Amino acid sequence: MTNVLERVMKLIMWSIAHSNDRILELTLGSRLAIRVIFAVMSRQFVPSAAEGFEGSICYELRRHSGAIIEGWALRITASAAKASFGFPSDPAVTLKLTVGDFVRFSLGAVSPVTLLTEERLKLDGDLTVATKLAPMFGRPLSQS
Repeated sequence: MTNVLERVMKLIMWSIAHSNDRILELTLGSRLAIRVIFAVMSRQFVPSAAEGFEGSICYELRRHSGAIIEGWALRITASAAKASFGFPSDPAVTLKLTVGDFVRFSLGAVSPVTLLTEERLKLDGDLTVATKLAPMFGRPLSQS
């Protein structure tokens, strides 16, 4: 049974990794689905990986066409991460990416390094904080 479940999960991850942005935007890009992803990220927060960082991280999500859809914030404290809808007033770093790439990244189907090198992720702000994001939310930086 576990072997079958592992195969199904690999197939789902493969299909997410290989779906185009428009399809992911239509299927997993609703505000409710994105809210769930941010709630899961908040629960996966690893305080020690923040290495003392406290502040806001902004996610500027865009349509596949490039138009900004909405902003989300993760407010990091010494012991927790809390997600909220909207643009924070004082983000330490802002990540700008499509909804499709956000879904791929948050579900582990693509690494932030790949997104950066392929210029699908743009960062504004403190790059030191940006390098901590994957470990802060339970993922190795090199995950692909």
